[in-house]
Order: sequence, then C-alpha cells, then structure tokens
Amino acid sequence: MGDEKKVFVIGIDGAPPEYVLGEWLDDLPNIKKVLNSGAYARLNSTIPPLSAVAWASLSTGKTPSDLGLF
Repeated sequence: MGDEKKVFVIGIDGAPPEYVLGEWLDDLPNIKKVLNSGAYARLNSTIPPLSAVAWASLSTGKTPSDLGLF
C-alpha cells in the first residue's frame, strides 16, 4: 500500500499562462516553488476552448463530444 503515486493538479483558469509562468512568477512564490520542485507542462485546451467544457473534459477524461458539451 505504500507504493501509491500522488498527483497534484493545479488549474489556473482565466489567467494567461505566459503571465503566471513568466512575468508574474516572482510575485507568486508558492507556484514558483511547486514548479521548481516538480514536473509541469503546458496543456492544450479543448475545442471549443471554454472553461466549462475544458474542466468537464479534464475531470472525466472524455472529449466534449462524448459529454455532449459544445
């Protein structure tokens, strides 16, 4: 039971990634610490790139068409 892997997902909705991961990073010390101590990657959004559709797809692993969200 001690071999479980843990994943921490942080979603920043409504903020351009180039600001959070670039210009504002020195003003966000906790996010900077997480980025420097783990692995991260920029993800592509869904089509259409709308918050409700993207979060539903992320949490279920299904495409917007599978969910009937457009």
